[in-house]
Parts: sequence; C-alpha cells; structure tokens
Amino acid sequence: MRFCLLLLLTLFFSASHNSFAGEKIDSLEQLLATNIPDTSRVLVYSELCWEYRIVDQKKALKSGHQAVNLARKSDFKRGLGNALNDLSIIYIDKGSLDTAVVLLEEAKTIRDELNDGPGLAAIHNKLGIIYEHLVKLEEAMVNHMAALEYYESVGNKRNMGFCLNNIGNVHFKLKNYEKANEIHNQALQIRLSIDDFYGVAGSHSNLANLKMNMGDTTQAIYHYKEAIKVYRKHEFDNDLAVTLNNLGTLYIGQGEINKAEEVITEAYEIRKRLNDGRGICSSSILLGEIATEKGQYNSALRYLHTGLNKSIESGFRNKEKGAYEKLAKLHLKLNNADSVYHYYSLFFSIEKSQYEENLNQQVLELQTVYETEKKDRENERLAREKAEEKQLRAEAELKVANRNNWIIVITGITFILILLGLFLYQRKMKIAQEEKNKAVLDEKQKGLEAVFDATEEERQRIAKDLHDGVGQQMSGLKLAWENLSIELKQKSIKESERLEELSGVLDETAQEVREISHQMMPKVLKEFGLVPAIDEMLTKSLKHTKLSHEFEHFNINDRFTDRIEISLYRIAQELINNVIKHSGASTVSVQLFMNKEQLILIVEDNGSGFEQDDTDGHGLLNIKSRLNTINGEVNYEASTQSGTIATIRVDLSQTA
Repeated sequence: MRFCLLLLLTLFFSASHNSFAGEKIDSLEQLLATNIPDTSRVLVYSELCWEYRIVDQKKALKSGHQAVNLARKSDFKRGLGNALNDLSIIYIDKGSLDTAVVLLEEAKTIRDELNDGPGLAAIHNKLGIIYEHLVKLEEAMVNHMAALEYYESVGNKRNMGFCLNNIGNVHFKLKNYEKANEIHNQALQIRLSIDDFYGVAGSHSNLANLKMNMGDTTQAIYHYKEAIKVYRKHEFDNDLAVTLNNLGTLYIGQGEINKAEEVITEAYEIRKRLNDGRGICSSSILLGEIATEKGQYNSALRYLHTGLNKSIESGFRNKEKGAYEKLAKLHLKLNNADSVYHYYSLFFSIEKSQYEENLNQQVLELQTVYETEKKDRENERLAREKAEEKQLRAEAELKVANRNNWIIVITGITFILILLGLFLYQRKMKIAQEEKNKAVLDEKQKGLEAVFDATEEERQRIAKDLHDGVGQQMSGLKLAWENLSIELKQKSIKESERLEELSGVLDETAQEVREISHQMMPKVLKEFGLVPAIDEMLTKSLKHTKLSHEFEHFNINDRFTDRIEISLYRIAQELINNVIKHSGASTVSVQLFMNKEQLILIVEDNGSGFEQDDTDGHGLLNIKSRLNTINGEVNYEASTQSGTIATIRVDLSQTA
C-alpha cells in the first residue's frame, strides 16, 4: 500500500510544467484529505510548500512547518531533510537569511548521516545563493564550486550547467566580465550537448545581460533573441515574458521605440494571462513610457495607471515609485503643473521614506509650503495681469499667451528646485540629528559600561567577602562544632542524633554560602573561561528541574576580554532563568561558537514561546543593555520546535 501510494505521488509530482499551479495545489489539498501514511503526508506538505511559494508566502511557510513537524514526529529523516530544504527556500524569498542558514545546516547534518551526496550538493547551491544575496561573493564561490565538484564526479551534466551558471553570475558581480563570459559559454555548450532547453535559454539570457554591461549591445540582442526562440518553442511563458521585457528595455535605450513596443506588448499580454502582478507592473510602465515618447498620451495614461494600480495592489513600492515618475514626466509634456507636482510629490515621498519614519508628515508640510507659495505667486500674477491689461489692452492676447507658457516652464523649474532644496535641507538636518544622537548614545554607552563594571566589581567584592570572610568563619565554626560534638556525644549518647542533625544544618549553610559566592562571581569563569563557566552554570541551574539540556561549542580556542566573558555569562544565565520560569519547556539547547570575527551564542527551547511585545521585559532589556556595551545584538524568533530561539552576536572586530 505504502509503495503504491509513493509511486502515485511520484507520478503526480512529475506532471507537466504547463499545468497551472492552482490546479496542482487543489489536487494536493484533496490528497491530504485522504487517509495516507504520515511519511507520504510529509511529502505532500513539502510539495505544497513549494507550490505556494509564488502564490501565497504565508501558506508556503505554514505547509513547510507542517512538513517539518510531522517528519520529526514520525522520525522520517529523509522527509525531514527535504522539508527543511524546501522551507529554507521560502525564508530566502522572505529575506530571513539567518533562519534559512539554520534550516540548511540541520538539513546538511541529516544528509550527511544519510550519505546523501546529491542532497549535500543542493544545499551547497542554496548556501551559495544566500551568500550572493549577502554580497559575500567569496563564500558564494566556495559553495558553488563544492556543488560543481560533486556533479562533475558523478557526471551529472544538467546540474554541472546549473553550477557553472551560478559561478558565472558570481564572476559577473565581481566584474570579472571576461571570466564570466568564459564560464557562461562553457555552461551553454554543456546544456546544448544534453538538450537542456531551459538551461540553454537561461545561458543566453545571462550572456545577454553580460554583453550589455560590456557595452556590446549587438551581441546582447543576439543572445536575447536566441533565448526567446527557446522559451517560445517550449512554452516557458514566464521566462519568455521576462526576456521580452529585457530586450524591450534595451531597444528603448537604443531609441528603437517601435521594436521596443512590439516585444514589450507581447510580454504584457503573456503576463496578463499568467496573472503575474509584478510582471504586469513592469511591462505596463514601460509601455506607458513608450506611448509618452510617441505622443500617444491617452494610451500612456492608461498603461501607467494600470501599472500604478497593480503595484499599489501588490505592494511593489519600487514599481509604484517608477509609475509616479513616468506620470509626472507625462503631465509635464501635457503642461499640467498641478499633476506634475502631485506625482513628483508621491515619487519623492516613497524615495525619502527609506530614510525617515515620519516622512508622510514632512511631505504634507512641504505640500502646505508649496501651496502657500503657489497661492502668493498666483495673486501676484493676477495683479500684474490687471495692471498690464489697462496699459497694453491691444497686445493683451499675444502677451498673455506668451506669459502663460513661460509661467508653466518657470513653475515647473521652480517646483523641481524647491523640492531639490528641501530634500538637501532635510538630508543635512538628518545628518546633524544623527551626529547628535550618536553623541547621546556614546554617553549612554559609557554610562552603561560604568554601571555594569561597577556591578561586576561589587559582585566580585561580595563574592570575595563571602569566600574569605563568612566562608572562612563558617569553616572554623564547623571545625569547632565537630570537636564539641565529639565531646558532647561522649557525655550524652541521647543527644547524638540531634548533634548530627545540627551538624547537617551547619554543612548545608556552609555549602549555600559557597554556592552564593560562586554565583556572584563564578571561580571557573575567572580561571578557565566562558565555555567551562556556562557548562557549570547549566548543570547547577537545571539539576533540580525537569529540563534536559545540551551544550555544544566549537572554534572557541582563546580567552576573551573580561567584559565580553562576564556579559555573555550573565546573558546566558538570564536566558536560562527565563526558560526555567516562563517557557514550560522540557528541553533547552545552548550553542557557543566563533564564525570569523563574530562570537555567537544561541539558546533554543521547545516551550510555549512568547509574543514580540514580551521582549520589553526587565530581564530582556537588561540583556540588550549588556550587549550595547560589547557591540552585540540579540534576535528572538520562533523555533522550529514551537519554542523560542535567542541568537546573540558579538562583533569582536569592533570590540576593544
């Protein structure tokens, strides 16, 4: 039964690429409603995660987490590796690259255990892509080369072409254009040799983009057209639309407006059929620009408003900004000064929103200032016209017409200059405010450092007093008591049990004093460093609880400054106390490791988690304050085990 069902899933998942995503999603959802084994259900959830990727990111995340949780519950390791892999891609799309790396590392461990060479190579590919996003191009190259080495060893030419494609893109970003050209041509030849049509088209597209940057537009057009032939022949509609759009943009740059209109119109129709929101925005705005250039203003307005409405509906802020800019230029040609102002205001509001949180209020203030000045200029113009009308009535019509034309031009130029001046002024004010804020933060930083230094000094003094003073006195008292107990037992056998009980109390008190002394300033932290201190803290803190724990550390070869070691120890202590008191967890995992010049501490539990607002608690604010003194940062997010992951990073390159 299980074999048949898995065979059914395999046939289902290998359906034609031309089938619609919606139909496939519906079929998968219907399959979940049937009585299938948990292992097969994991595969269905993973496939839903992938299919929802473009359609609905929230549902993709939900399906991915369901696949991961069910795979853990059923101990289906291969399914867990696949689910973690698919879920990581959604987090890459979402921009949560740290979470994606965590998921990929766990998947990598599983695939190591399963000796899954193809799976490991795929993970190297994804890590390479993540590092490309992070502009860590050397790390990206290392991972892509590792994947290529595996595929070359097994003779998998299709994936060799894919890896070479990625390596060529890295060289492109490094501006090694000649090397990128060599690698992309190598990938193209491999793909041609195995009839990898989709890959062939992709290589032509990459070569076209490369030739554009090298200034060879003739070769760029050739490669775009070759890619278009393949995409059209094999009905890769989405990629066809993208490439047509790129070719049209090139034609616009060359002034070939009619050619640009032809290919971009085709891309626009394809994207409407596919209901590709982002693509519709891009193509319609380009068609609006072309219509403006050709003087077809009604068509230009229709296309630009289509792009604008779609970008607002889909939340594509850059496309929305582009639509505002093109509409402003169109209305400038139509001599509609008010509309020019309106759309440029919206354009600048989006652009400036990247720098200031309260930009909307500032734009309103700018608009008020502009309207006031505009009204004053209008009053002056009317007064001037009235005076001139009395003196030059015979020449009034000609002069009024000429003057109105000049007013429109001057108003437009003045408007742009005012906006530019206000933008520069606001930027200058922002820089001054940032400098002021930096000075205030520096003072707060020094205050925090002084407070924590004083606190730790006081802890050390109290610990020393407890150990050297009270501890020594308790040791002397214990010795004296033991001698006295011997004498009393010899005189009165009846009191021996009571004496032993009191001796036990005295032992417990002495032990408690020693433990308090060690908690105030653990001796192991001062003498042996952070790893032994955290290990001892976990053992002592959790030994009387039902929590199980594990502590992993690696690449910790040296001691750190006292401030860093004490701060990280206190932060770990605070996080463990929070897990014990509030999480309801049954297990907690702690990791401490070095990654280049970053010292990273991760505390993960499988408890109930917490709302984002909970991070304002006194203990967690204390963690943030400590991190401020050592150039550190903390991030809280939901754990894949339905608990909480706290990640602490300390940049050692910025820490004295």
